[in-house]
Amino acid sequence: MHVIYKVTYLPHMKNSTAPFFYVGSKYRYKGNYLGSPSATRSDWFTDGLSIADWWRQKTKTNPEDFTFEILDQSEDITPKKLVELELSWQKKLKVLNGDYFNSAYAAIGFASQPRCQATKNILSLRAKAFWNTEAGILKRARLKERNRRTKSTEMKDLWVNPTKAMLDRCISGRPKGAKDVKPRKRFNKKTKKVMIMGIEYVDAKSASKILKIPYSTITSRCNGEKYTGWLYL
Repeated sequence: MHVIYKVTYLPHMKNSTAPFFYVGSKYRYKGNYLGSPSATRSDWFTDGLSIADWWRQKTKTNPEDFTFEILDQSEDITPKKLVELELSWQKKLKVLNGDYFNSAYAAIGFASQPRCQATKNILSLRAKAFWNTEAGILKRARLKERNRRTKSTEMKDLWVNPTKAMLDRCISGRPKGAKDVKPRKRFNKKTKKVMIMGIEYVDAKSASKILKIPYSTITSRCNGEKYTGWLYL
């Protein structure tokens, strides 16, 4: 879906000296998006940052301060036509009147295009190189610890209201918990752990469920040499 959207920054709604709306377009909108003003100027409320950098910071740290509204949408439209539609909406709403973060009308000549395969390959190589840097190693450790905590929390939440199947797997006479679950084949000695882009998983089947990637895809990548960040441990 391709959309024309309007974002409202709620903290500014009570302050008439600050803008509070932004109107833009998003090609291939998939949700979880809060706009991206490109203004390089700073303002009194940005603490020295450009509006573009301030917006990126705020949408990450305080996403609850923003509301997202779809003004128009299309399933079949070119990027150029989408920007033309964005321009018509911006003129209709008069986005340069001071109530909007927009610093200019949409430029027809700067329509965003889907990434070509060459660009995707370059970005992939950069990402792989990053994981071998000091920053990449530190990030890998943070992600590993975050995933461990997330999995632990998920298991604790599951056992607050266990299902009948979970209870049936428990060994009689012992407290309910992960240690009481009868061993499964995937946890036997033949099970191989996998490392995917620096993150360790119990096995390929677990990684498949977490990453929503087919099991066969994970095993083929771990067995092959093309994907350097995918391997069996």
